[in-house]
Amino acid sequence: MAPAPPTPAGSSSAGELDPATVASALFGGDMLSFQAATVFGEQYYGRKVRWTGTVTARTETQVRADVCTIDTTLFGPIQVGVVVESGATVKEGDHVVVAGTLSAIDSLERSFTVDGTVKRA
Repeated sequence: MAPAPPTPAGSSSAGELDPATVASALFGGDMLSFQAATVFGEQYYGRKVRWTGTVTARTETQVRADVCTIDTTLFGPIQVGVVVESGATVKEGDHVVVAGTLSAIDSLERSFTVDGTVKRA
């Protein structure tokens, strides 16, 4: 019997991704943005998430929610967010659940794009 594949950083034994662990792995060290993008593509792209957060920005077509804060050596504590294409009726300050598939990383904005839904928690 072949051994089970390694669990990527940020995954629980049930396979659920923890936003703070994923963010720390990609944004918390000394990785350059292109290196973080490579790791994201290899380990996290296409993975399902169900994260809670607070809406920090909203347009007609997008919602951004902060899902965690991580400590970094270079910048100190930083907020990490997710962006979802959504016309959901949420407003800044609402607590929400973001569910869907990780599809992109933005190292400069310290955020992930999720193809999915956003609903009030």
